[in-house]
Amino acid sequence: MSIRPIAFNADTTEPQSLVAAGINHPNCRGVVAVTENDHTNLQIAVSAKLMNANVPVICRSEIEDEENNMASFGTDYIINPYRTFARRLSLLVNKPALHKVQTWFLNQHSPEHQSGRPLPKGRWIICGYGRMGRAIHKQLANNSIEMVLVDTNPDEWNDEHEIIQGRGTEASTLEEAGIADASVIIASSDDDANNLSILITAQQLNKDIYTIGRVGKEANQPLFVRANCDYIMRRSQIVATEALTIMSRPLVSKFLRFSNGLTIDDTEKLIADIGQVTRNKSPVTTRLTLNRISAPALCKHMQSGRKLTVGDLCSHPLFPAARGIALLLYRDGNTQLLPDQDVELMPDDDLLFCGTRRRPLLALRLRDNSELVDTLINQNPHYIPLLRWITRGKAESRLP
Repeated sequence: MSIRPIAFNADTTEPQSLVAAGINHPNCRGVVAVTENDHTNLQIAVSAKLMNANVPVICRSEIEDEENNMASFGTDYIINPYRTFARRLSLLVNKPALHKVQTWFLNQHSPEHQSGRPLPKGRWIICGYGRMGRAIHKQLANNSIEMVLVDTNPDEWNDEHEIIQGRGTEASTLEEAGIADASVIIASSDDDANNLSILITAQQLNKDIYTIGRVGKEANQPLFVRANCDYIMRRSQIVATEALTIMSRPLVSKFLRFSNGLTIDDTEKLIADIGQVTRNKSPVTTRLTLNRISAPALCKHMQSGRKLTVGDLCSHPLFPAARGIALLLYRDGNTQLLPDQDVELMPDDDLLFCGTRRRPLLALRLRDNSELVDTLINQNPHYIPLLRWITRGKAESRLP
């Protein structure tokens, strides 16, 4: 059942607008400020924290000074699309398998555009040394990657690195940057037309170049697809995806954060397991909280003194197509990544599973179906209700 949002026209920087929106209402769960004006987002964050310090605030920020100001006022989540993309690009360079896993779970409903080509090694050319260019350069500085910088106004940045003057739309500038034997080019200026020109010119001079392009206006995104851009950076998509994940899929946020510690072997095994479950299709995530509201049948099972394990919820021979993979167990403030099948579960545990899009997971079938729990987990073989009831009663009488 979908709930229609309540919307009204007001100045969001006015404190009374937040009051009218219900910031002090008991059901208020948070404030999200994602306008394209950093100072407006700062004003909203400051007002929200002063009026209700207990309400979490999510803000978009693209300017470092404003971001630091937001942090000083206790803003809970600050989303900088350029830094976020730079981190994901660094992950693609250093841990491509983990990048694939995180992409599956982060962009389930709005996948980012990325070609299947592997990211090649060699010289990178960054055209546009603004907020995105600097974020990428800083993130990749310690990765032994040769990076050539191109910008229209090198003196503006007062940077110690050598910067070639130009837009990158001219063949001469790209040739000076070494486009002939470069591996990757990044069009990161704030002008979509210039970025498209950079990518097309680069492809004409080096047909094997891997292209990364920044999209400023969403309506222009199809043009970058038609220009065969390998990896498209969309600010609005990054902000929306990050904010929605924080708000509606907190366990996915935890998984993304803790999965950075996975080894290469663990990541490749996870990919293989997911591929087996989904038949090499993109998986979907499902959250299950073991309480009386979300999983009454499973709670009843545990409260009767019976054991329930992670493996009980992941697979059963009678339901092979409903198999799931336990990605994360959250209990009493502690997070366990990829819990073992024999881990015993407790009431109020929070679990994150992944599985196929085609059929509901076994965990979801079991959560409110006591008869199915009795059959699959308690291994009650009888189909006649009276015999099932007698068998169940005998089993319960033997429990300590």
